[in-house]
Amino acid sequence: MLKKTILGFTLIELMVTVAVVAILAAVAFPSFQDYILRSRRTEGKTVLLQTQQLVERGYTDLNSYASAVASVVGASGVNSEHRYYQVTSTSATASTYALSSIPQGGQAKDKCKTLTITETGVKDIAPTASVNPTLTKTECW
Repeated sequence: MLKKTILGFTLIELMVTVAVVAILAAVAFPSFQDYILRSRRTEGKTVLLQTQQLVERGYTDLNSYASAVASVVGASGVNSEHRYYQVTSTSATASTYALSSIPQGGQAKDKCKTLTITETGVKDIAPTASVNPTLTKTECW
């Protein structure tokens, strides 16, 4: 008999097992990466909402959103705890403002891209058209 075995397994059995494991890994790894990006997006939402609350508090003292945003966000922006997101002001006047939570580093691969919020509490996203043009804000928020 020409059947050679290694520890009780034939080479064909071993190769089939390796192929099955490779197929499972190819399916599971992208799903895992997407899950990680979605979980980190929570940090971006949190820092954006916390910054909005600080701006609103500053508005009650300074009576101007432009001054409140400048004192809270400043020129360099506000980083999230693990630096996955940075909050910046896209526009601020005496009566209006818009804040953006921009993904940083590896988080930039997130399909939702930039999360935004205004003084009226309107939440939105600002994805690039090449990433996912059919993406809705409810999927990200």
